[in-house]
Amino acid sequence: MSNYTHLRERYSHETSVTIQDVSGTVYTPKWLAQQMIFQLIDDHICKNFTSFNLYPLYVEGYLKDEVSESFSEDSQELLSLIKSSKILDLSCGSGVLLLTYIEFVEYLVKCCKADLSTIMTNLVEDCIYGIDIDETAILVFKETLIAYFESIEITPKKLNLFCGNSLIEDYFDTLKFDLIIGNPPYIGEKNNLNWFQPIKDTPFGKKYYEGKMDYFYFFIYRGWELLKSEGSLCYLSSNYFLSADGAKHLRSFIKTHFTFSRYIDYGDARVFPERKLHACIYVLKRQPVDTVIMYDEDYRIEKKLSPELIYQEDGLVKFIVSDLVQSRINHIKSGKIGLLGDLYNVHQGIVTGSDAAFVYTEEELSQLPKEALQYAVPFFKNSDIKHYFANKDTKLRLLYLNHNSIDEKVIKYMEKYEMKLSKRREVTKGIRSWFTLTWPRDPSIFEGEKLVVPQRARTNRFAYVKDHFYASADVYYIKGKVNSPYSLKVLCLLLNSNAYMEWLSHMGKRKGQLLELYATPLKAIPIIKFDKIDLLELEEISEKVFNFETQNNVGFDEKVLDGLIKRVDQIIENRK
Repeated sequence: MSNYTHLRERYSHETSVTIQDVSGTVYTPKWLAQQMIFQLIDDHICKNFTSFNLYPLYVEGYLKDEVSESFSEDSQELLSLIKSSKILDLSCGSGVLLLTYIEFVEYLVKCCKADLSTIMTNLVEDCIYGIDIDETAILVFKETLIAYFESIEITPKKLNLFCGNSLIEDYFDTLKFDLIIGNPPYIGEKNNLNWFQPIKDTPFGKKYYEGKMDYFYFFIYRGWELLKSEGSLCYLSSNYFLSADGAKHLRSFIKTHFTFSRYIDYGDARVFPERKLHACIYVLKRQPVDTVIMYDEDYRIEKKLSPELIYQEDGLVKFIVSDLVQSRINHIKSGKIGLLGDLYNVHQGIVTGSDAAFVYTEEELSQLPKEALQYAVPFFKNSDIKHYFANKDTKLRLLYLNHNSIDEKVIKYMEKYEMKLSKRREVTKGIRSWFTLTWPRDPSIFEGEKLVVPQRARTNRFAYVKDHFYASADVYYIKGKVNSPYSLKVLCLLLNSNAYMEWLSHMGKRKGQLLELYATPLKAIPIIKFDKIDLLELEEISEKVFNFETQNNVGFDEKVLDGLIKRVDQIIENRK
């Protein structure tokens, strides 16, 4: 075994499991690197230069390590196109992506029976560029490259590898690249200001920063700046930027300056075994494209979409494979009376600032001063929310301390938490007294008729509640307005329907398999318009459903309830 093969296998083995350091870096497994190289080269060549099919050469030849003369004609054409293409990885780590690219070019040279020494020397000296902030990773990459050179008996005069922050330092002056590839570090801004602030202080950061963004967004912007007008960029990242609130400017930028060309979504699959990341691979181009192609994990085309279909009215980006699903979604869009956020009020639950200080069991509450009882209200969890109904009973109690006129004995009891509670931002700014809830909200939100919904759930769990229901910030509340078109009972039927589950799954926001049901996606839900006959029937159904005994689903015929709910789906599906 050559030294290069040994090192390659060693580092491929190390990167086949998640290696995460303080920078949020997750190194790329080789199989993912191979998928990315295929998508990048195939897209770049097919969209810009020629229409030949890379699949047989790459999947049936290179991945199987089989050099066949039947590939020679295509190999010659491809080699002539990419042997002088400049490729850059702005966060190259130990180099798995660029090494995979180099190995494929070597494979082409062998297929073509070309001069390996000359082509590979020129490639490494003039076309391969890598940058990483981790000095150790760059040293590993150099060690592996040197071993590779020895294995093919060449001695390049230079390596274009740099240790530094590619978002701050300019290594290239006016140099632009045909291909950019990367698996940028995933770092949220919260608790990571030491990473964001140096970027925010630069002209580059001031130009592209947006609140609640992820660090890897900067790499998309930097990639655009360094990419040739006809170039292609391929990244592996979390898919959350397609719908995240903190990526609004990024999505707008991509729509205006880039075009999605390829897309693969890995959903809940653990592409990094030791880290949960809802990963995707995408190719972006600076030039317009006629078709966005979705691929599966086996390099096969799954769906071709018009670029106009992926950009939604609310700015989100959605890739929908099924024509039937797209048709039903269009049916809802075209028949909406308005958006939920315009027709109803949407509120978030309570932020305590410290559950230990404000939330108690009934037994624990009995140990508090008796004066505290006047402030105690039943406190519910998001798990208490079911489809249509919510649990009525809870053993938890919340000290609803929302103003300054609190009994002195209660304040005295709360002093054990004063040090922690006083550090809250709202207290230091004088917005709240140290002994009150951080964000108590208006108590009217929790009283009277309302719908409640958990912030995250696998299904569309909306419950109708007419009594008090105090809950934390992971619960959202929907209350009626003067101009609300339907009763909250009818609205609850609609939001629990299969049609709205499909809408939220494909057009809402998701975190893997979980629906995100906080204010932004809730407000964006389109409310279907019904004629008087359908609306009258929906009102009748709602009265029957919510007149059932709701506690633990006892006291009614479940088959009758199921029949009523199925009828709601039929009304939605058959409306004109």
